[in-house]
Amino acid sequence: MSTRETAALWQQLQAAGLVVGEPATGPAPAPWFVRTMLGVAGWIGALFLLLFVGMGLRFVVDSAAASFVVGMAACAAAALLFRSRPHGDFATQFGLAVSLAGQGLVLYALASGLKAPASVIALGVSLFQAVLFVLVPNFVHRVWSAAAGAAAVFVALADLQLQALTPGLFAAACAWIWLAEFRHAGHGSMLRAGGYGLVLAVIGATAALTWSAGQWLWRPELDRHPMLEHTLWIGAGMGGMALLWAGWRLLLREAVVPTSASGVRLLAAAAIITLASMKAPGLAPATLILLLGHANGNRVLAGLGVAALLGYLSFYYYSLEATLLYKSALMVSTGAALLGARFVLHACWPAPVLREDEHAQVD
Repeated sequence: MSTRETAALWQQLQAAGLVVGEPATGPAPAPWFVRTMLGVAGWIGALFLLLFVGMGLRFVVDSAAASFVVGMAACAAAALLFRSRPHGDFATQFGLAVSLAGQGLVLYALASGLKAPASVIALGVSLFQAVLFVLVPNFVHRVWSAAAGAAAVFVALADLQLQALTPGLFAAACAWIWLAEFRHAGHGSMLRAGGYGLVLAVIGATAALTWSAGQWLWRPELDRHPMLEHTLWIGAGMGGMALLWAGWRLLLREAVVPTSASGVRLLAAAAIITLASMKAPGLAPATLILLLGHANGNRVLAGLGVAALLGYLSFYYYSLEATLLYKSALMVSTGAALLGARFVLHACWPAPVLREDEHAQVD
């Protein structure tokens, strides 16, 4: 369609009241399969570049200082590439691969060159990822930087035997970011990237703890670090507190009085999940992700919450150190408690029922 035909069609739609403003200009985005092929080409190009550096510049890998300098230079080059070609599929994928390679060299330099505890190195990596998150203007790269920085915090706290606190900490940070998405619309892209990265960190930290230390809540006879005995309960409580705080903030955002019938029902449900999380620490963070996705109308976030909730409950059920009879009784008791809670909430705070004459009428 020519430019004149496009302008005439836009005027007709505008006269009919179907559109407002001016038509969008600029080249149409490339089809998804073209972008996929360009992305694959970018990663292949970066792979050949890394092979050249590894085989032709051996001294870079052998020296921690050289690895650090080359890694920083690669990250800087990737940042410049992202800023000069923000919409080029080949350039963005190539820049992402080069940046990841540079981050790997910097991590290798810090791990091999610094004679420091693992917690100090991990905190340095987290700070480095925070700087990359701010300076590199690419959504996927920022998601990676947020997730990698949070993973470094997990490693640092694990070195201090405080890893049980990470799901609660990440859940609170995740709730704060997603609740601030609409208040700071000018930084929406950056906030969403950080939010997705923290969601991945919450899921990863919960999975790691469920695999290693989650069963200790049910089996106190197992050997464990003295610090872990307290942080397991504190971390589980922090995840529940993050869920309660998010529910409270959502009620205020939607102009719902927390002491009203709707507010009490939501907070009571969050309190029940918080209590259940004391024996199942991953329940509250997964429910929080689902709640934030539903409240913000974000299907991707809600889908991640559903996947995290189903995955955690499935793994928790099959890894529980109990007989099938005990598991069956536990499921029956849980179902009965949930049905009883619903009956009590419905009886004490019934939802308002609209009459037929109160419905909107369309002539």
